[in-house]
Amino acid sequence: MEHKLDPPFIFWNLLKILESEMSLNLKKRWEIVFLSRHKLGPKLSQREIAKEIGCSKSTVNHWLACFERTGDVLDETG
Repeated sequence: MEHKLDPPFIFWNLLKILESEMSLNLKKRWEIVFLSRHKLGPKLSQREIAKEIGCSKSTVNHWLACFERTGDVLDETG
């Protein structure tokens, strides 16, 4: 049985996290903004949004920060 600190186990979990963080579609990104920031939205917490969207709280934080910085939720380049 593999130990939880074995490099392949750590690498596999890291890939899964990165994959889920990076593959959020544009509609879901805008949904995050609406649920948190829009004047007609419910103003949910990042934790509540993550649960609703089905992503991590860090993903919610990332896209809200991107929106605050750029006014958009498109993939950042460079």
